[in-house]
Amino acid sequence: AEVMIEPAIYTDNGMSFEAFMSAINDGRDRVLRAWKVTMNWVLTIPRNRPRKGDDIARWAVSATARKGFVVGLGLSGQEDEQPTGQFKRAFAVAKKHDLPRLVQAGNVKGAAGVNEALTELEPTGLLDPYGILEDDQLMALLAGLQMPISISLIRELRLGRIAEFSDYPIQQLYDADVPLIIGSGLPMIYKSSLNDEYEAAVAAGLGLDELEQVALNGIRCSHMPDEQKQAMLDEFTAAYAQLREEHLSGEEQT
Repeated sequence: AEVMIEPAIYTDNGMSFEAFMSAINDGRDRVLRAWKVTMNWVLTIPRNRPRKGDDIARWAVSATARKGFVVGLGLSGQEDEQPTGQFKRAFAVAKKHDLPRLVQAGNVKGAAGVNEALTELEPTGLLDPYGILEDDQLMALLAGLQMPISISLIRELRLGRIAEFSDYPIQQLYDADVPLIIGSGLPMIYKSSLNDEYEAAVAAGLGLDELEQVALNGIRCSHMPDEQKQAMLDEFTAAYAQLREEHLSGEEQT
């Protein structure tokens, strides 16, 4: 699991960055021991706190962060809270150090906000880019870049952008030749889990083959070392084949 977390929430209350990293990695160790789940971190700048951007970027590329399983820099929040350009310097620092960069864009300005983020911040991945299908040139650009796009259908439902899951254009996104990923956004607030999100994708119209590819995209576009990615891809592909054999052998696979 790659988890976005805002360090400023804790450092503003007197915790040092080193203590913050120690705390979250204590939790990481407990999760690994109890459930065999490995967690890595994307340190995230909140859009309403642009003055924290440089600090968080500096932390994210530090030796402490690299040793502490930080795999990226993120930007989250409403696009109209602060101009995107205010975060340009922080993202340039991450790019200089070859650190992946994830941006939540399109949640207010739609395709225009995504275009702005691409120009100003040069992200390596997009989160919840609502409205991008309205701009053919943008979709062609994203396909050319093979820009990973992570979506949360439950988040869009809770925010009132869709009345039901079938209203979300997930099939069009899947067919648009961009790496589509399903994630769980703010699960404690939006009351969702990754399982819930996959069930929502079924309700939105994705079939078995498409769900399998979306899940594998999550591995392909992760920030694990290449050898770990390939090992997990092989493991998941074999597991899916076994599940098909056990549950769908002789049946139409839809």
